[in-house]
This record gives sequence, C-alpha cells and structure tokens, in this order.
Amino acid sequence: MVSPSVGRTGTQDVRPEGSQQRLQRRALELRAVSPAVWAGALALLAAIALTITVQPTMLSVALGVVAVVGLSREPRLGVLPAALLALIAIPYGRAADNDLAELAGIPLRFQDGVVVAAGLLALPALRHVTWRTGISRLIGLFLVVGVGAVVIGLVEGNPWRDVLRDVRWWALYGFGLLALWGGVDRRAVVRGLLLGATVYATVLLLVTVLPAFAGGLESRALTYDWGRVRLQFSNSIFLIPAMAYVATRLTFRPNPRDAAWLGLLSVAIVLSVTRMSIVFGIGTVGVAFVWAAWRYRNALGLGDVVVRGTLVVATLVVATVVAVGAILVGSSVNVAFTPQGPGGPTDATGDVMGRILFQDPNSSVTAIEAGRFVTYRSAVSVIRQAPIIGSGLGTLVPIDFTFGGSRPNTPGMQPGVDDAYLTVAMKSGVVGALVYALMMAWPLWAIARRRRDRLAWWFLPAWLGVLGLSLTQSFATTGYGPFGLALLLVLIDLRPTIRRPVAA
Repeated sequence: MVSPSVGRTGTQDVRPEGSQQRLQRRALELRAVSPAVWAGALALLAAIALTITVQPTMLSVALGVVAVVGLSREPRLGVLPAALLALIAIPYGRAADNDLAELAGIPLRFQDGVVVAAGLLALPALRHVTWRTGISRLIGLFLVVGVGAVVIGLVEGNPWRDVLRDVRWWALYGFGLLALWGGVDRRAVVRGLLLGATVYATVLLLVTVLPAFAGGLESRALTYDWGRVRLQFSNSIFLIPAMAYVATRLTFRPNPRDAAWLGLLSVAIVLSVTRMSIVFGIGTVGVAFVWAAWRYRNALGLGDVVVRGTLVVATLVVATVVAVGAILVGSSVNVAFTPQGPGGPTDATGDVMGRILFQDPNSSVTAIEAGRFVTYRSAVSVIRQAPIIGSGLGTLVPIDFTFGGSRPNTPGMQPGVDDAYLTVAMKSGVVGALVYALMMAWPLWAIARRRRDRLAWWFLPAWLGVLGLSLTQSFATTGYGPFGLALLLVLIDLRPTIRRPVAA
C-alpha cells in the first residue's frame, strides 16, 4: 500500500519551495560541487577572458584540456556534453581564426584542447560497439568515405596542411559513434548545448560593448570586416537548436526567465549581422512555437496561443533592438578603430541595419548573386573534374574575394564554400555527398518514427533550422562544428542513462 505522502511516481510529495528554501538548496548544491568541476569552470572563464582581451596562445589550448577534464566530473554532464559546452562557449571561425598560435606550423585553438581531451576521456568509457542503429551505420560509412578521400587527396598532391584541415572536421563526426557506444545521457547533451549556447551569447554581448583590446576578439573582428561591428563565428549555428528549445518552453509554460533567455540567444544571432543566420534563427523560433502549440493543442486555448505568441514576438523584437543598440554602443566606444576597406574608410556603424534589411549596396540580393553564388559555380566546376569520387581531402576552390586581417588559407583559395553538400562533393564526389545528405537527414526520419518522443517536441524545428543553414553556411564542413553536429545527429537515438523512480 502506498503511503499518503508518496505520489504515483514513488517519490515523496513536497510543497513548492519558497525563495529562501530554494536559495538554501542551491547553496548546498554548490558546496557539493567537486574541486575538479570548479577547476574546469575556472579554466573556461580564464579562456573567455583571454579570448576577449588578447590574441590566442598555447595557454588557451591548455585551458581547453583543463576545462573538459574538470567539467566532465560533473555528474549531470559527463565527458562529451562537457566538451560540447566548452567548445560552443568560445568563438571560433572567421575573425577568431586570425593570428592563431601555431605548433610546427599548424594553427591551434582552445577547441583543439577540448577535442583532444574529449577523445582521450571518451574512449575508456565505451560500452557496446554496435552498428545496430541506422545513424551509426551512416556515420561509419561517411568515415570510410573520408579515408578514401584522404588517399585521393594525397595522390592528387594536395598540400598536407589542407589535407590535415579537412581530416580534422571530417573525423569529428566520429564523436557521434563515441556518444552512442558510450551510452551518453541525451539529457546531458542537451544540458551541454544549452549552457554552451548561453555562455557564447553572453560572450558576444560582452565583446560588443567592451573596448576593442589590441589583439583581442573584437579588434580582430573589426579588422576582419573592415571596421564593421559584426560578430559572426561558426558557433552561432548552435544558437538555433537552443532557441528552439527555449521557444518550446515558452509556448507551454511561459515565464520571465525563459523570455529573457530566448532574448539573450536572439541578441547573439543578431550580433552576427548575418542575414541567413538571423532568418533561420527567427524562423526556427516561429516553427518551434507553431509546432509546440499544435502538440500541446489539447492543453492550450486560443487565448493562450495568442498571448504566448505575442510574448515570443515581443521578445524577438526587443532582442533585435538590444542587439542593434549594443552594436551602436560598441561602435561609439571603438570609434577610433576604423580600418580602411578596399574603397576607403569604413563607417563602423553605417551598414548594420542596411545589411540586415538587404538595403546596403554591398549586402543586397544582387551582391549575393555576385558573391556567394559565384563561389557555388566555382565549386561545381571543381566537382565536374571528378564527379564520382571527388578530388580528395585538401581540395581548394578559387574564391576571388578576401577579408581583412591575416588568413590561414592559400590566397585566392578556400577549403570549401558556404554549402556543406557542395563542399563534401568537391572532396568525395557524388558518392560522399549522398552519404552525407542521408546522414544529415537521419534525425528527421528518426523523429517521424518516434513522434511520441518528448525530444521531438523541440528537436524537429531545431534540426530543420540546422539543415536550412547548412545550405548557406560552412559550419558543417569546417572547424569544429561537426563535433556538436555529431552529438545532435545521434541525439534521438540516445537514451537517459539515469533512471527515474518507478511507479509504486
């Protein structure tokens, strides 16, 4: 017989906590945190401070190792979710790749320390190596195609540094297998994603309003984009699934904290001043709201939908205003730092709204046709040279435009274009592109088969946003984006490893 003080779940019923009780509970939780976790958190904070204020050094790489080793001791995270948190938190890509530390001529970043530590710590935790799931077979096949592409690249005489760069991002998809075989808790992955995206958004806001320290992140960003305050980094893709998650929470159970949370993430998207990121970010929030409202239709009335929809729209509008205001404040602080572009002095604030609204001459639809689409045609020309098996890893594509600052790539050439599928096809042909497309489409198939899975309530719009942006950005085939994408690819195939109390 069940005691009156015990509910149907077998756990004791308690009254809602008061504010004082909540503070006391959190204080006890903080005291219970191990020294190793504190060390990891401090290492991450130190890396953030260094990223904002000075150019990268080998110290940042070491801090990446310490951050993962320490944070992985947090029971609610574990190794791979802790690495996901750390990897997302520190900006990488584009301007963040200027003036990197080098070892034997190879550029290294904070994220390299994160990935190395994650791989070494995850291997001993492997439990069952199995190819039973469809996504594990697709990832495995993609890695096999990559091995063939390495051989082709070396035979073709592609520079070893370019081959190594492609090997890194291609191999990072293998972390999806480590998550499956290591029994990673899906809730821990989501927790790492949300924490990392929130820290990253906070970092971008701080970078925008603080002075541009010589050698610091904002100074490099201003140099990269000829004086424009434009904080576009590869991490921004992970804001999209986080925004979908929070928008779903707001739809079902709105509260001021989640509205502020969504606002912060939206501010970070706008700070990129990148139209496609903004469009897909806001679009994902809209799809997440509609999808959640439909899924919760039996619990929500029409009035609830209208009120909560108004809250979501108001949050996005306020976030846009805050982001533009932050850019204007940051530009005023750094008014003396206005690098000259090809056409002369550049106003650090002049093209922010024009770029977002497609009104700036350099950011119009016509300019996109003359810029990005030209690179797509260049990629197609490379693909035609070896359409079936590709030209191998390390293949470059001619790009006739440049950015400010120092660039790690061969002048006039890039390792890929802003389309993941064209980039993969250049290096591994139609065969590799088909495998990659099937791999990226797998989460949609898995969601369709498991419609009742609670994860599908927010992950469907999140993954649709990721897929859409993979057609117009390079995050999926460059840098460290594949690490996080690999964990998201297998997310719906992961299961909670910490069992909840069963019914009495």
